[in-house]
Amino acid sequence: MNEQATAQSRQLNLRPLVASTPGGSAPQFRVQIQSEEHCGWQMIGTFVDQEIADHCAMELQMRGIIARVVAARIFPVAA
Repeated sequence: MNEQATAQSRQLNLRPLVASTPGGSAPQFRVQIQSEEHCGWQMIGTFVDQEIADHCAMELQMRGIIARVVAARIFPVAA
C-alpha cells in the first residue's frame, strides 16, 4: 500500500472485517484503488456494510483517486 493510500485510509477511519461463519468468511465489501505501483487494483479496506464501503470509495474518488467496491460473498477456508 502506498503512503498516500495508507494515510487516507486512516483519515477515513476504516473498520476492518472481524466476523466469520462456518465454511467461509462473512459477506464483505472490498474497497480497492487503482495502483500504478502494482499495475492493477490494490485492496485498501474490507467492510461488512456495503454503505460504509461505498462511502469510503466515494471519499477516495472525491480526492481524485480511482476507487471501486467489490462485493465478495463466499470464500473457502483452509482445511
